[in-house]
Amino acid sequence: VIISQFTMSYNTHTREKSSLEKELVESLSRFIRLRWIMAVGICITSIFARLILNISLPLTSILTITFCILMFTFICIYFQKHVKSYESFANLQISVDWIALIFLVHYTGGIESPVILYFIFHVIIAAILLSKWKCYFQTGFAALLIIGLSILEYFSIIPHIHIKELFPDPVYDNGLYLLSIIFFSITSLYISAYLATSVNNRLRKRENEIVALKNDITDAYNKLEVIDREKSEFTYKVTHELRSPLSAIQSLLKSIEEGYAGEISEKARDLVIRSEKRTSFLITL
Repeated sequence: VIISQFTMSYNTHTREKSSLEKELVESLSRFIRLRWIMAVGICITSIFARLILNISLPLTSILTITFCILMFTFICIYFQKHVKSYESFANLQISVDWIALIFLVHYTGGIESPVILYFIFHVIIAAILLSKWKCYFQTGFAALLIIGLSILEYFSIIPHIHIKELFPDPVYDNGLYLLSIIFFSITSLYISAYLATSVNNRLRKRENEIVALKNDITDAYNKLEVIDREKSEFTYKVTHELRSPLSAIQSLLKSIEEGYAGEISEKARDLVIRSEKRTSFLITL
């Protein structure tokens, strides 16, 4: 019984772990599909802006980045079934997406680009897929990329790509504007990370409580099954022990009733018949 209870408890724990792992795999699959949609959307939007709206975007560079994102997505789809740690796999994907996103920001106007707002979406995704501290680590990595790009463009270490149709007057070299953009971008990222992780932690806490309650109910049900099985075995043994002597008594009473033990009076026969019926009733019971 102890071994069977241990086995059932282990199986329950394994099932719950598999359930949580399955949920993470499904979230990763949705994340990969979302990246696919975003990559296609960036391609369509860039081509539309360059050819229809005549915005001077470096279309070749943007499409090259998008092509790399699509190739990375195909690689993720291929290796998804072979990874051992899905959280590490998610961590890697988010890091690569940060790098691709900072390149898109650079080629669409640098620190002036509205594409920088997409960093917040990835913070929310990191809060869903990763633990609290790993989400903060990823947010810090994104902040470093934004600060690094701003400094490199401000000191002209890398050329600033000016989109004159969107930003007539470049402000990337304005120190005060640069500091304000960095401050508000980073604080927005960390506030988003805090809010997203707080909500996600509450949901995970509720989920863990539900899992614990389910495990308690499962354990109680397993114990009831053991008790019921013991009761059935006891009932079977008692029934077997009672049936054998009762059957012997019934057989002897029938023998007396049928005259094998000699003639008996009618009153005695009546008592034997009544006793045999009661014995038959007990056997049936």
